[in-house]
Amino acid sequence: MNYYETLKVPKTASQEEIKSAYRKLAKEYHPDKNTGEDTKQKFQQIQEAYSVLGDKNKKQEYDSRNSQPNLEDLLRNWGFGNNFADDFNMHFGGYRNNPNAKGQDIRVTIPITVSEIYNGFSRSIDVGTGRINANIPKGAREGSKYKMAGKGQPNPFNSNAPTGDLIININVQYDENYIIQGDDVMIESFVKFYDMILGTNLEIRIPSGKISIKIPENTSPGKILRVPGKGLPIAGTEMSGALLIKINTNFQNLNSEQLSLINKVKELD
Repeated sequence: MNYYETLKVPKTASQEEIKSAYRKLAKEYHPDKNTGEDTKQKFQQIQEAYSVLGDKNKKQEYDSRNSQPNLEDLLRNWGFGNNFADDFNMHFGGYRNNPNAKGQDIRVTIPITVSEIYNGFSRSIDVGTGRINANIPKGAREGSKYKMAGKGQPNPFNSNAPTGDLIININVQYDENYIIQGDDVMIESFVKFYDMILGTNLEIRIPSGKISIKIPENTSPGKILRVPGKGLPIAGTEMSGALLIKINTNFQNLNSEQLSLINKVKELD
């Protein structure tokens, strides 16, 4: 996958241009606004591309890896300096001392959404020599690590030696609609002001599905309602954190009859 083509930007694009292109495409292909496996995969590719091109250091590494360097540049990218013999021993000396040594691990960082934390996900990952499908269960967190045994680099001197592992690091993408607080998730919901006064039942959609909650009468703006078990899944268990719902209102324009009724209530105070 060509990350520049995915974000529809040229290689000369600035960080601001890359960010702008990412926001436009992420909004267009966001799973909350689109359905279908193709759209979901496209959104994941956009997230993966931006996680690299949106980081100056990762972008530089990506550009270097996909260019056509001369031998000197290639050796330098592999970590060798001017003293080739010493550097070679540092990197590959372990294989000489132990020809059956396990190959090197490959480490990648992938961006995920809050929805993918709730539901788990499958991702096709570029490891340089090809793509590998990784299935990540629900409950991932920022900094979580997952190991795919035998999916790393082979021992370059012994094809019968164990292959290294693929280590997947998780990076949770910011979503203004969901504020993560440990295992809990906070969202904000707006209701009509008279529903806050009289109480009502409210249906809310979260990544795991729809839930119905009761807003008690005389609810003040900014009040937080707690719904246990509807927050983030806790990996390796059947438990989940809590969903925290911050209740607010948008005061709409009232007609004369409505204003008259409110004045009557005020006179009773």
